[in-house]
Amino acid sequence: MKKILIQRGKSDKPITLENGDKYDSKMVVAEENNVLFISNRVNTDPTAAHRDTNGLLAPGDYYGIVGAKQYGDKAIWIFNRNVDISKIKSRSDLLDSMVTLPSLKPNNNAGGAKTMSYILIHMGGYRQDYSEGCVTVHPIDWANLLPILAINEILQVTLA
Repeated sequence: MKKILIQRGKSDKPITLENGDKYDSKMVVAEENNVLFISNRVNTDPTAAHRDTNGLLAPGDYYGIVGAKQYGDKAIWIFNRNVDISKIKSRSDLLDSMVTLPSLKPNNNAGGAKTMSYILIHMGGYRQDYSEGCVTVHPIDWANLLPILAINEILQVTLA
């Protein structure tokens, strides 16, 4: 099983976009002892316009499953580690309770609770990261990540 390690704020080469969003985190994807992908252009907080209303995914160990978003774009749905993954065959098998994740701050979209739901790892943008709390990867790096992700593949995800 592939493992994704996301290190918040640990990028060697952070970039700040014109709206203030920062790709300032690092992502490493590995399988066994082989590193398959590294990016220093990852964002782990909401787009600047959403920072006061959305949660911030708490560090921890999660699972992810690769699925198709609207228009067929790949994304990784993050879900709880307390799930029997043998019963998860596609992202449509994920229940609301599985995709409700801890937040470091109150989330107005969750009634002020320190939770967030339906958090993805997906492609960001050049002018803003296009995130309401998801983990986004700069488009150049996302293009390099896509070939190593298979639809319905389950991954271990750690946010540090």
